[in-house]
Amino acid sequence: MTDQQDTTFKTGHVLKDARQAQNLTLEKISQTLRIRKEYLEALEDHSIDKFPERVYIMGYVRNYAKLLKLDETKILQDFALEMKEVESKESNTVYPVHVNESQVPSKFVAYFTFIVFIGLFFLAYSYMNHIHANDMFSYDLDAFIDESLKDS
Repeated sequence: MTDQQDTTFKTGHVLKDARQAQNLTLEKISQTLRIRKEYLEALEDHSIDKFPERVYIMGYVRNYAKLLKLDETKILQDFALEMKEVESKESNTVYPVHVNESQVPSKFVAYFTFIVFIGLFFLAYSYMNHIHANDMFSYDLDAFIDESLKDS
């Protein structure tokens, strides 16, 4: 194997080394995660073409890393980068990369934004009702004055 192949298939080696260090068999992991042994072997060997649907691969990698008590985020990021390197330019497959929670707005920001929009809506609604009420009053007053002048 060349150096590039070693770096390209790093995630599979990390998973396999961690499994062997914990004296776990593929059969035991297969039973625990309910993932076929062939798929686990394919992950370790980086034989992605053995999967029926590529959409499952990221979930398998996440669950496998979690079971082995590895850093799921790092493993998923490394795996996604490896897949980008391996995939041909013509492929439309996109592998998600984990987003750090620090980059996602907090619940407070979401709730605050929601409340501000609700407040702005009610402010605009109240303003429009106020203008409309004033217009109706002025029209009614004009009509009343015209009718009063006609009667006199």
